[in-house]
Amino acid sequence: MKNNTLTLYRRHQKSCGLSEPTLFPNDATARKADTCACAINVHGYLEHHVGRIRHYSLETSDWNKAFDKKIAMEKAGRLPSSESAAPTEVITVRFAVDTYLKARSQKIADSSIQGYEIFLRKRLLPWCKENRVDNLKELEVFQTVERFENSWCKLKDGEPLDDAMHNNQIQIFRTFFKYCIEKQEWITKNTAKRLEKKPDPDDDDAKKFGLSLHEYDNVLKTLEAMPKDLHTQRLRAIVELMRWTGMRISDATKFSRYELVRNDRDTAWRANFIQKKTKKRCVVIVPSEVAEMLFSLRYMLDDGGFWFMKYRPVGKRYRALTKKWYKQIVDLFADVQRIHGKFEHHATPHTLRDSAAIQWLNDGMSIQDVSKHLGHQNIMTTIKSYLHENRDAIEQREDASVAASQSIRRTILANSGKVTPIRKHA
Repeated sequence: MKNNTLTLYRRHQKSCGLSEPTLFPNDATARKADTCACAINVHGYLEHHVGRIRHYSLETSDWNKAFDKKIAMEKAGRLPSSESAAPTEVITVRFAVDTYLKARSQKIADSSIQGYEIFLRKRLLPWCKENRVDNLKELEVFQTVERFENSWCKLKDGEPLDDAMHNNQIQIFRTFFKYCIEKQEWITKNTAKRLEKKPDPDDDDAKKFGLSLHEYDNVLKTLEAMPKDLHTQRLRAIVELMRWTGMRISDATKFSRYELVRNDRDTAWRANFIQKKTKKRCVVIVPSEVAEMLFSLRYMLDDGGFWFMKYRPVGKRYRALTKKWYKQIVDLFADVQRIHGKFEHHATPHTLRDSAAIQWLNDGMSIQDVSKHLGHQNIMTTIKSYLHENRDAIEQREDASVAASQSIRRTILANSGKVTPIRKHA
């Protein structure tokens, strides 16, 4: 049984001029001096109430009257005139989505939050508005969630989403429910868990696919056909930078002249930067052709030395610029597929990073070095994501192991009378 604990506070209106709530003054003189007309609320827990009580108005602006009501509620273990454990306020789906995205954007990179915003703002909210699903608790009914899934499981042309994209959307939905249950206690059931993910016979959901050399060549051909203006030069430069260094778009956007340095032997360029997402330092070789392409944009540099932005990477302006470059690359991929045919796998700007990782593995780089270049905090992330694409090297090692075992076995059989058996120690 949980304890009855309530906290008093005055929740100010916009017209009041105060933005922060006022907590209950312990001093009687301070309570008397506070003549604000805004209502006093309580939040906390009660014995006969499900979940946390938030913003329950006591319908009074007097601290003493509010304190008396608080004591009465704690003694009864329930809200006034409430015999059930019904929630005290209605949480709308829109409010839940706005709160979740605001909290989520502070923890993950801008390139990742883009997928969350597309799913929740452009799929969930319009569907809820069309079907008049306003209350968040209505999503606790599985049939409602199932109808919502049926509304987005196909693309605009009627073709079904590929398995990886479908599973990614379900994972975002589950994470949203988890936040509403564990962090906010707005609902009690994660009905998104009952949505079935598409089976993957080869590997788990974590595996990534890059662009093939033929597909990337089509990307370059499309860029060559575009007008030879400054925008096209910058677009090609950021695409090439991400493709050959494995940068995320959030890192490429803020990449500066001072992070492009010569190596110790002065034979190659390298990108020496701190990742925005993991805060880890990465050092990656930059091909000379890409370095020359960046230096051709040198006249664009200001005091900050940035190639793809004109101001320091802080605040909302930086996030807006990252989204702008994200959309530019998405539009480029759409043009490539319209002209040269669809890619084998779903492609986003992050696919350029995946392409670099797979290229390194296929060129013989160790999985440990690839993980270090990508800035992964755990090598298992690299193994689950990319090792499936290095099948040639894996099969060669397996064939070599089988051949060695067979050779040893033939040697033992040929010299069976000369081999001393292995004895256990006493």
